Amino acid sequence: RMPSILAALGKSQLEKINKLIEMRRKNAAYYNEKLAGIEGIKIQKEQAGSKNVYQLYTIEVKDEKRDKLQKYLKGKGIMTKVYFAPVHLKTVYRQKFGCKEGMLPFTEKLSCQVLSLPFYPGMLKKEISIVADSIKSFFRKV
Repeated sequence: RMPSILAALGKSQLEKINKLIEMRRKNAAYYNEKLAGIEGIKIQKEQAGSKNVYQLYTIEVKDEKRDKLQKYLKGKGIMTKVYFAPVHLKTVYRQKFGCKEGMLPFTEKLSCQVLSLPFYPGMLKKEISIVADSIKSFFRKV
């Protein structure tokens, strides 16, 4: 059972959900603009007929540089996160279904390349610029 205070909080969030989504979409568009053309990363494009709400802003880092980029950004005080690990390699799937490395090579490769950048609705353009400029700086050095 949900306490009334949590229900009230959820209701208040739902009342402003469209505004929050629009703020996220604007921030994602600015990230896209700032990160465009950087060799070594791939920006996730919105698919035709869909509307991304950008719960996260995740880039794909090519050529096994993801962990080095993450460490570089951490050194500049920019926290990033790797949220996606191949589910089929979790213990339960290995034991129950016999899953093993190599069964889903694209998934496994992609999971080693994705990196989620700092992102929230109220994020300022100057904060996004700092992150993007740091990423540009990293790729100029490697």
